[in-house]
Amino acid sequence: MFRIALRSTVAVGFSAILAVGGAGVAAAGPVLSADPQEEGSIELSGQPDSESWTCALLGPAESTGPRMDLARSGESRGGFAEGSTVTALCAGPQWPMVTTTTGVTSLDDDDREAEGDDDNGDNGDNGDNGESGADD
Repeated sequence: MFRIALRSTVAVGFSAILAVGGAGVAAAGPVLSADPQEEGSIELSGQPDSESWTCALLGPAESTGPRMDLARSGESRGGFAEGSTVTALCAGPQWPMVTTTTGVTSLDDDDREAEGDDDNGDNGDNGDNGESGADD
């Protein structure tokens, strides 16, 4: 009876250690983010930064048709349509070794300013123009 209890305790202890240790591995992966240096570009980075990933990027081109390119962690690629979604198929030495992720390319300066506006077109103006509400 004592042996069974001891074995169960050891097994549960090792399971907890593996679960906590594996949580850090599960959070790892490539990240695609808009690169503000150039319109229609996307930057590839690893999470955490020390990871190295090589990815095949696929998305709509600036002109017509699809665009495919290869990038490594820390690199940026342009030539995609502004504000479009780019999919990456990535390979790396970290678990799970092969993964996919998506990101949105950068917009040009005019689009970034317009993106900050409200959808109703009033640019945050509540319509009172500073009036106190009293009729003249």
